[in-house]
Amino acid sequence: MNAPVVETPKLEHAARMDLATFEMLVEQIPGKWPRYELIEGRVVEAPSPKPIHNKAALLLGHYLNDFLIPLGLPLVYSEADLKPLGEMGSSYITPDLAYFSDERFPGFDDNTYPSNAPDIAVEIVSPSNSEEDLAAKIKLYLKGGSRLVWIMYLQREDIWVYRPDNTYTILESDGVLDGGDALPSFKMELGEFWSVLKRKKRKAE
Repeated sequence: MNAPVVETPKLEHAARMDLATFEMLVEQIPGKWPRYELIEGRVVEAPSPKPIHNKAALLLGHYLNDFLIPLGLPLVYSEADLKPLGEMGSSYITPDLAYFSDERFPGFDDNTYPSNAPDIAVEIVSPSNSEEDLAAKIKLYLKGGSRLVWIMYLQREDIWVYRPDNTYTILESDGVLDGGDALPSFKMELGEFWSVLKRKKRKAE
């Protein structure tokens, strides 16, 4: 009697798998892209972002770090893998930006993967992001202990701010983004942010 054929698991969008299998398969990817996340046991593929996505992440990180550096606070991380996250370690997700306070993750260093959610998690929405996946990630961040989750919509030029008490605020293009109790006194004028982000290169004289 022949042994049953066991299919080798593959990193495919919407595939179901456990964290250990996911991590094993991710390690076999030769380059950085495609990037994958595991959201509550379901694989989600994240295509390479467009240039405007990278510019937005770098610019927001610049505003945050300009605030943090003079205060001697930890800097913002870009694409910090969070593992494990969720019930029974069933998620492995990567926010575009993450701020961890010393209190939230003491001893965090550049060679350690954080095992909990950051104080502030930032997701910059791409066309490939589904509302279902975004909602699941927001839930994971807040359940994991994040004080704020910022969801940035580039096309609409607005930011949705989610809090642990299940309230949220929609900041339009002329609003002010603040750090709440995660970063008291941090404020960023969104009108300036969007203006700088969309600024065109000066023509050569």
